[in-house]
Amino acid sequence: MIVGKQWANYLATSVPDNKAKLPTISEVFELMLIGLETNRDGLGAVCRVEIGDQISTTVHDGKSGYLSQSRMPLYFGLGESEQVDRIIVEWPSGKRQVMEGPIQSNQTLLINEASTSTN
Repeated sequence: MIVGKQWANYLATSVPDNKAKLPTISEVFELMLIGLETNRDGLGAVCRVEIGDQISTTVHDGKSGYLSQSRMPLYFGLGESEQVDRIIVEWPSGKRQVMEGPIQSNQTLLINEASTSTN
């Protein structure tokens, strides 16, 4: 982990006994969108990944941060969960696709924009 100088004292003094217990993400899930009616990269789509009672929402906006390259596919950290319960994609065209799980973690799922909405 790379930490700038401005955070070095904060990290060292905020953790008892200098034993940092940083959260780890052991399971990940990648979502690659292919737009057919909107745009080929699926930009503007809202993606929801449901894991148990938790929902992670990401807008596929084509930018990742200041002076950085866009991330494609979308990445979701799942913590210790080994599967995704449901994926919901709301496309800019107004169509909505729902993929029911269980869907295994640690893979890239390719989703094409459907010609009709699914619930």
